[in-house]
Amino acid sequence: MNWLNRISNMAVDRLPSTVSPGAHMAFDYGLAAATAGFAFLCLRRNKAAAVAGFIAAGAQLTNALIADAPGGARLTSFPLHGRIDRGNAALIAALPRFMGFAGEPESRYFYAAAAASSLLTGVTDYTGTGDRAQSAALAAARD
Repeated sequence: MNWLNRISNMAVDRLPSTVSPGAHMAFDYGLAAATAGFAFLCLRRNKAAAVAGFIAAGAQLTNALIADAPGGARLTSFPLHGRIDRGNAALIAALPRFMGFAGEPESRYFYAAAAASSLLTGVTDYTGTGDRAQSAALAAARD
């Protein structure tokens, strides 16, 4: 799995880091709200997708609320928030298969949300420098 992480970091490090912490947080809150709304829409027709949506929305909202960024409680550093975002994107992408609805139309929302979250993580300026190669700062984030 280490080789996959290295390839991912090489791709992410080529992206320009132009998204500010405030814009990143607005996206996170928006994605959490959209995912919760999607979960409510799924309650009658696909309970597994609804549960997965509430799990994903809760994970996104919790990560946003504890971050040291605009709208957060400043319990974790912003680079650590980005590191957790990577994990949340993986969680969101894995939920359809884990919950047993991977072949159903509702799974597409989760794959799109995971892709959008991954892309946002790749273009966010976590260090405030605007440098392209920020995966090392995310890997070193501890608090």
